[in-house]
Amino acid sequence: MSAELLDSLRHGRSSGSVLKIRVSQVRSKHPSHPIFVFEGDEDIGPYEVWLRGCFGRAYQPVPGKGKGQLLSCRDSLLSDKTGSFECVYFFVDRDFDGLRERPPGDDIYVTGCYSVENEMLVPEVLHSLLVDEFKLFVGGEEIDRLAAHAERVLESICVALKAANKRIFVARRLGVPLQIDDSVTKYIALDANGASVRHTEEQLERLVKYERPVPSELWAAMDAAFENLEPRVDYRGKFLLRGLANWFRLLAELRESGANNFFSDPLSIRFSPEHLSLRALASRRKAPDSLVRFVSKIGHPSAI
Repeated sequence: MSAELLDSLRHGRSSGSVLKIRVSQVRSKHPSHPIFVFEGDEDIGPYEVWLRGCFGRAYQPVPGKGKGQLLSCRDSLLSDKTGSFECVYFFVDRDFDGLRERPPGDDIYVTGCYSVENEMLVPEVLHSLLVDEFKLFVGGEEIDRLAAHAERVLESICVALKAANKRIFVARRLGVPLQIDDSVTKYIALDANGASVRHTEEQLERLVKYERPVPSELWAAMDAAFENLEPRVDYRGKFLLRGLANWFRLLAELRESGANNFFSDPLSIRFSPEHLSLRALASRRKAPDSLVRFVSKIGHPSAI
């Protein structure tokens, strides 16, 4: 099979028209339920946890294949005059490029931060992990000290990933196609005290690879906008969360060894980063306020 045909097949599977057909099929089977369309399979879990508490009604989840497909499908539905797609709602990450020049609306939820992953980087989640996974006593000096240290570690991860995020930010804002290596260990080095930059400038250009060069004057024009970002909220959440998960792995080793300044006594625990799925983390915090406001406006399909 030729590379051109493979590309064509991949594009077809991720096109907005394919998603529209899937939505239509779900609507025919569940005419009385709202349909919630998510960027991918991994998003269904955390939203299900939150929606159970703030929506409380039946809905039909439909996973898509990325933000571009959802936005393309939405474009098609907005122009559809048949009335067949009433009460279809889209849930997308804000990322660095927002709605990509599409209009906002009551039919589309955009995260209040870069992505769903950023929603997990809040003190209540970190505190909950230390209590449940590391068996620390609530209200004790040890958990307060370690919770504060986890916050500092997260800040150091943000700093270490600043250059990578800026490179992605510039590309997204200028519409430059790029390829991103998602292995966070290639970007940062970690120890118990925090993160540091691992890559050189030349290595970073390969890790976040532009498909065409960006003139220096355009790059410089992005400086002010990037510096106004709040790292924990606005940086790429997948990087931040994976970095934090790797640090928690190191912390677990210290918890079991006891030969360190972090824990008073050794304790055998069964922690692994796999415990940090988006669904599991979402259960450790309340639904984001922006999501609660969004779903409070959702009604029932009128045609049953």
